[in-house]
Amino acid sequence: MLKNIWVEAMFATTGGVDLTEIRYSNYHVELSFYETSAFIVPVNSTPYYVKLNQDLYLQAEILHTDSGLTLFVDTCIASPNADDFITLTYDLIRNGCPKDDTYITYNSPFPQKARFGFKSFTFLEKHAFVYLQCKMVVCKAFDFSSRCYKQCMERTKRDTSTYEEKLDIVLGPIELLKEEGKEDRNLAVVDVQGPYEYNKVYQPIAASIGVFIVVVVVFGAFQLKKRNKGTIEGASCL
Repeated sequence: MLKNIWVEAMFATTGGVDLTEIRYSNYHVELSFYETSAFIVPVNSTPYYVKLNQDLYLQAEILHTDSGLTLFVDTCIASPNADDFITLTYDLIRNGCPKDDTYITYNSPFPQKARFGFKSFTFLEKHAFVYLQCKMVVCKAFDFSSRCYKQCMERTKRDTSTYEEKLDIVLGPIELLKEEGKEDRNLAVVDVQGPYEYNKVYQPIAASIGVFIVVVVVFGAFQLKKRNKGTIEGASCL
C-alpha cells in the first residue's frame, strides 16, 4: 500500500487502549479514547477493539495546576508499527489541517482540554494492530500569537509567542473487532440449503421416472387385456 493513500478512511470503536502518558517539562499530557461525544466515560481496556465505520472520540488533557495553559492538536497519524510513523502511515490531521474527511474538532469547556474524533479506517482490515501518534502543542492560554490559535498552517512559521512546547504521544494498540460465529453461521446456511438444493435438482427427475413407470404399467395392462380378449374370441370360434 502506498504511503498516505487509502481507498477509504474510517475508524471504529468497542474496546480499550494502552495509553502512553508522556511527562514533558513539569506537567503531564494525557490522551484517551472516550465512549461517546459527551467525553464522560473513558475507554480503559487494552487493546482497543473497534469496528469499521464506528465513531471514535479522543480527548487530550494537560494535567497541571496552572490553568493558564492551553492545548492544541497539531498532527495525528496512524501506523501499524508503534516505533515507525514514517514508512507506512495515514494522516488524520497534519499541521492543524484535517486530512481525513471524517476528522472533526469538538468544543471543549476548558482550554487545558482538546477534543477531536474521526471514524475507523480500512487500515484495520490489512493490519492486526494500529497505533496513533499525535503531536500536541502547549501554549499560554489566550496568547493569540501562539501556534495554538493559528489552526491550519500548511507551512509552519516560527512562532513569536513567549511560551510554547511540543510533544508526541503514542496511543494504542487499536484492533479490528471481528464478528464472532460468522463462519458457523455460514456453515449453518450451507447445511440448510443442502437438502433444498438436492430436492430442487432430483425431484423433477424422480417425478419423470414415476410418470414413465405409470405409463409402462398402463401400456402393459392394455396389451395384456388386448391379448386376453383375442384369446377369448378365438376360443368362442372353436
